[in-house]
Amino acid sequence: MNSLNHDSNEAPEVTSKVVQRTRLLEGLNGIAYPIEREAGSILLCEGESGGIFLLCRGKARLTMYSRTGEKLAFRTVGPGYLIGLPASMRQQPYNFTAELLEDSQVAFIRNQDIPTLLRRRSDLCFRVVQTLSHELRRLQRAAVPPGPRVRRAALKVLETPAWSPANNNGTVN
Repeated sequence: MNSLNHDSNEAPEVTSKVVQRTRLLEGLNGIAYPIEREAGSILLCEGESGGIFLLCRGKARLTMYSRTGEKLAFRTVGPGYLIGLPASMRQQPYNFTAELLEDSQVAFIRNQDIPTLLRRRSDLCFRVVQTLSHELRRLQRAAVPPGPRVRRAALKVLETPAWSPANNNGTVN
């Protein structure tokens, strides 16, 4: 018999997934609201705000609309991902939509409960720092196009203390 189909191999996998979900929710009593959603459900929409979603089970696709109105899928995330974190930390609306690709369990955490979450779960602090630094790096790449000449010009602008987008005659400094 194929060992992948053997009944005795299924229990440890299921048990380990349950343990993983339980560990993700540890210490979140009173601040995290567990939610079960079906595949295809929209978890959050671009332009809304309110809190973060800790993905405990399942997968989600993150999409946003381009300036031309084209829907762009830019990331697929799995268990342990904090969806909506950068926007919630800035107290701003989400800049993407999250659609669940599988039946999923998430824990919703309101904006005002994020500091409590980080105090209770120091292991999530590292994830928060990773997520925010990844977002910062992504923004830096988008802001400074590749190429040595452009990079030098951008750095010169950043180093100029009283820089403004245009001087009195309307030309860029």
